[in-house]
Amino acid sequence: MTENLRDRVLGIFVRARRDLLAPPIFLNKVVVGDSLRISISRRGLRVELPKDLLEREDFEEVLLSTFRHALAHAHYCPYDVVTMRELLKAAYLELNNWDMAYF
Repeated sequence: MTENLRDRVLGIFVRARRDLLAPPIFLNKVVVGDSLRISISRRGLRVELPKDLLEREDFEEVLLSTFRHALAHAHYCPYDVVTMRELLKAAYLELNNWDMAYF
């Protein structure tokens, strides 16, 4: 991966972040691989880009839309499966009722 690609990805991400008024997020890793994967966590933003996407004329538009989707998801659905399960267990311990805990 070249610094130019990293800078391009960061520029597109900053644009998406500003569009959604999201807080700054550190760009941790950009790799070229087989699929498009975006991960936003405490460790920062990790991006895997497929080679064929890099060759497309609409690369920036596709990546911008993907970043917007990932940021919106992180904002509106911030819990991963592990966190959700821990919250469910905590609710059950308080209520002693699985039906109420799921609510």
